Amino acid sequence: MIRFAACAFALFLSCSLLSSPARADASNPKTVLILVDGNSDPKNYALADGRQLASLLGHFNVRYTLKGVND
Repeated sequence: MIRFAACAFALFLSCSLLSSPARADASNPKTVLILVDGNSDPKNYALADGRQLASLLGHFNVRYTLKGVND
């Protein structure tokens, strides 16, 4: 029983140490420029892809600017 508890504790400790997220430097966010095909017109379908990429970048410490190539 003691061996099982020790193994379970070691497994828990190693999983918690390995799965801890890397801390980004909150004071220095990266800046990303997302360019899409065409204009920044809301009717442009490529702008939706750019918004999806911006949404994905929301998981990281970044600031983004979304623009059309023609702008």
